[in-house]
Amino acid sequence: MNLAKDPIPLLVGRIAFPASVGWFFNTMFNVVDTFRDSQLYAQAIAALSLSMIPFLGLLSLGIGLGQGTNALVLNALGAQQNERAVRLIAQALLLSVIASGLVVLLGRTFTPMLYRYMGAEESYLEMALS
Repeated sequence: MNLAKDPIPLLVGRIAFPASVGWFFNTMFNVVDTFRDSQLYAQAIAALSLSMIPFLGLLSLGIGLGQGTNALVLNALGAQQNERAVRLIAQALLLSVIASGLVVLLGRTFTPMLYRYMGAEESYLEMALS
């Protein structure tokens, strides 16, 4: 695959197909997981439902940081600025470590309040937090 010379529709197909297959299996994992947990007890479904909102927010943050990094690094590589690309990668890694630390700190602090605000009480709250 040559990103500079191959036709764009061919490149999109080569990139989109594996990504689509990956998302399909990710979705199927969630469907099967939810179905299995629904067989156990209602609290499990409630806990999964509560945790899905923060999970999607964190997933969006990670995807956004990754795509932004990809765009900057690939632009630097396309301009033959290899040192800049290496510096951008190092900065992105440092940013990801800092962001991870902040997410853990903020998550441990504010997740119980967020779940209570969303209506979680007693055993549902305990299960969602675990």
